[in-house]
Amino acid sequence: LAPLIALWVEAPETPNERGNTRILLKKYLWRAFFTERYDRAVPTAILQDYRVLKKIILGKREEIEVPCFDEDEYPLPNVEEIIRSRWPRYKDRLARALLLLTMRGGAEDIKDGASLSLANVQQRHYHHLFPIAWLREKDPDADPNSALNCILINRRTNSEILAKEPIKYLLETCEADDLGESEIRRRL
Repeated sequence: LAPLIALWVEAPETPNERGNTRILLKKYLWRAFFTERYDRAVPTAILQDYRVLKKIILGKREEIEVPCFDEDEYPLPNVEEIIRSRWPRYKDRLARALLLLTMRGGAEDIKDGASLSLANVQQRHYHHLFPIAWLREKDPDADPNSALNCILINRRTNSEILAKEPIKYLLETCEADDLGESEIRRRL
């Protein structure tokens, strides 16, 4: 985050250029989260990217020159890598990036519809969307601790769901309070 703060100070005051800087820095942030650019030699990588990004903001370089944006060297994860990403509590970069992406996309508790946010994420429980035992029975090769099998829910929802089969608790939720299937699909 330090480069973002330092680079924002360099942002021009004109609305168009400031908007372009905001877009550039968002792109940088997401690539930092989703690529392996900062998995090792972090201070050096940050400094290299910072120097080029600053020159881009000042109009002296092109975006293609930012090491973090090099698709050949630091590609975005493919489908297989996303499927293999670990449970977010393991502090896996990709798993946490996926979790952040779901928050940014408006993730909600599947039972009560409460939004997941930075303000309440610490009060949420990590929960297997498909319970471990159920998933292993259905597909012994599936990894129940995949980031894609993780949802964050509140304590009460967690205690109500427990280890129920997904179809059972999803149907119960659909029928409760006339929510309906379309609302539960939207929340998922």
